[in-house]
Amino acid sequence: MKSLLLLALGLARTVVLGARIEAERIVVSVRPYKREQRRCPVCGRACDFYDMANRGAPRLWRAMDLARSACYLEYAPCRVRCPEHGVRTEAVPWARHGARFTRDFEDWVAWLAVRCTASAVSELARVEWHSVGGVCRRVYAELEAARGASRFDGVRRIGIDETSYKKGHKYVTVVVDHDRGCLIWAHEGTGKDVLNLFLVSVNLFFTSFAKQARRLRKGGFTGCANVFSPIPVTA
Repeated sequence: MKSLLLLALGLARTVVLGARIEAERIVVSVRPYKREQRRCPVCGRACDFYDMANRGAPRLWRAMDLARSACYLEYAPCRVRCPEHGVRTEAVPWARHGARFTRDFEDWVAWLAVRCTASAVSELARVEWHSVGGVCRRVYAELEAARGASRFDGVRRIGIDETSYKKGHKYVTVVVDHDRGCLIWAHEGTGKDVLNLFLVSVNLFFTSFAKQARRLRKGGFTGCANVFSPIPVTA
């Protein structure tokens, strides 16, 4: 049974201690491997024990459903004293730092979020709709860290557009990399002020973006292009 749960839940570096049924959910008691315990969630180094988190009460992490039943992992983490990051709740191999969902569950929710509305994801995954945003932020941060290079590295040609959501009542400005065909920046709102935020955030002063400056002027962002272009560029 324990090997079956390990395989079904995709758990790595984890020991299954047991499982039980509570109402309409399945609770699986787990613990990290000995060598994985008492590690800083920021740097991953092995640290000294400080105390038990939440007075020793076990925590629950939502995992992928088993058939039609919601499944949770149960473990009582401790707090550790990291020489660099201070007192922190120890890392667990099945979840990201600060998350109350397993890594696989968050990956699944994030995949749904780019294809469905937040309300649809909330109903399908059976989580609060406001939790979907936090899941996406954690997954995005991990993906960006794994990329190593910045999204703006090697950018030569950008496209700027505005799109609406909430039935046209709200707008968002998006910036894409034409060569790679991917989104590199987005911010709620439209107009020159929002575009200024993009230019400041990536330090693009149009030294090598003269063509973009011309397009900005043609698109009605003349004032913004004049401010950030160090050389005079005509439309």
